[in-house]
Amino acid sequence: MCNSDFSEFPNIVASCAFNIIKDNYICKPGMVAIDAIADYCDELEMKHIYYTIPIFWEKLQGIEYENIIINWLYMVPISDKELEYIEEFGDEKFEELLEEKNVDVFDIYRKSII
Repeated sequence: MCNSDFSEFPNIVASCAFNIIKDNYICKPGMVAIDAIADYCDELEMKHIYYTIPIFWEKLQGIEYENIIINWLYMVPISDKELEYIEEFGDEKFEELLEEKNVDVFDIYRKSII
């Protein structure tokens, strides 16, 4: 999710998807795609992509395919300091902080909350 005026976001999403496929890893809530934004636009404070469960569309359910559960994930832009916070305190504490600070997770131009 991102501001519609940021033209590189589709490329960032595609790169994240490509890397998941290429490296054959399971993407799940709480994971971070390091430098996913910085690779396309280094001047922004937001540098990485944080994966989380969609909270705005509660009816958006995952599906089961060949005994694998597939869920939809948000891609939230985060800063270096926010990444450090996640590494130190965990993704649950980070999400509590996002909610506490009422962060617009769609704003790639936002300031870091740390």
